Amino acid sequence: MMLRERPMCVCEIDSVLDIALSTVSSHLKILKTSGIIRDKKDGRWVIYSINEENGFVTEILDIFEKKLAEDVILSGDRIKLATLPESVCTKYQSV
Repeated sequence: MMLRERPMCVCEIDSVLDIALSTVSSHLKILKTSGIIRDKKDGRWVIYSINEENGFVTEILDIFEKKLAEDVILSGDRIKLATLPESVCTKYQSV
């Protein structure tokens, strides 16, 4: 649902969900393989977005959006996403 807000890199998703980066990457790979999301290389980052070309995906996400309208966790994640600093990905850069 976060990717409906905007395209994001794995470190942004990780910062909101606060789970292992490897877990986020694994789930993103499954979603990409199934055609739900797509990715695009942007320099050293991979940016993930909803596959808007797949009408089925849009329909399903519309249903989820309605069913989860009052979900506390989803609301909290949206707040975290809105307040995410631009420098979030720098913590994963090599020093």
